[in-house]
Amino acid sequence: MFLRIGSEFASGPVMTFIRLFIGGLMLIVIYEYRSRKSLNNKIFELRNLKKFIIIGLINSAIPFTLFAIAVKSLETSIISILNGLSVLFTFVLSAIFLKEKLTIRAIFGFICGIFGVFVIYAKSLNSLDYSQIAAILLIVLATFCYGVAAVYTKAKIKGIDPLATASASVLLGSVALFPMFVIQADFNSFINLKFIFAMLALGVCCTGIAYLCYFRLIQNVGANFAIMTAFLIPIFGTINGVIFLGEHLNFEKIIGGMIILFGMWCIIIKPKNVDSKSDKNDILRNFYVKHNTKSSF
Repeated sequence: MFLRIGSEFASGPVMTFIRLFIGGLMLIVIYEYRSRKSLNNKIFELRNLKKFIIIGLINSAIPFTLFAIAVKSLETSIISILNGLSVLFTFVLSAIFLKEKLTIRAIFGFICGIFGVFVIYAKSLNSLDYSQIAAILLIVLATFCYGVAAVYTKAKIKGIDPLATASASVLLGSVALFPMFVIQADFNSFINLKFIFAMLALGVCCTGIAYLCYFRLIQNVGANFAIMTAFLIPIFGTINGVIFLGEHLNFEKIIGGMIILFGMWCIIIKPKNVDSKSDKNDILRNFYVKHNTKSSF
């Protein structure tokens, strides 16, 4: 929702830079304050810097920018629903590169996710213009980036404080976008109260505070329960779009969204007789620590 508001005043890279810069600064300040109290290692160790840069690019800078561009052509409710594809890509990529076991249940969930996207657009395929098709492809690419980031995090980020990873990667993601910000920024738009509110909401609430809340969930109730927040993005993204932006909620969106949610459920929620400490839950935990809480809306 806030991306749609901000898109009236700035380009995708400009919005993403501002969002990441605000959120990154907030997280860095909190991390440094906590580090002084607990005597943790400093965040920007050279041996971790390359990893943080890569995560900042594929998990923040690139996908956030793609979302910010796509929101100009697609309704936020549609983007929220398509955001669920990130779970499916995480499942596929972890199976390919981390040799995770493919279960019939998870494969069925992946198929449901793809079918849900088809249901949403089945009636409107002939009426989609090139900008909408391009926006859909951008969303798919963004969710693919999230899947890559999840697998990379699982494989490369070991023994590092999740808040340290989040703080450094978000801030470094903004640094990568700074040249685009300088080139494309229209500084006159920055004095608009509507734009300022949208950027503060994205940076402080949807990035900084969202990270902190999720970390607290992980600490207090465990990763398995915290992963359940994945199901809230399509639901609240759709509700916000309908209430605040006047978007139309049709039968196809409802059914397609429910099918995608069911597919996510098949992949995320494990049967009771399966060990809850499996690597797949660890992958999804890392994924949502980096992505789900910083909802694009």
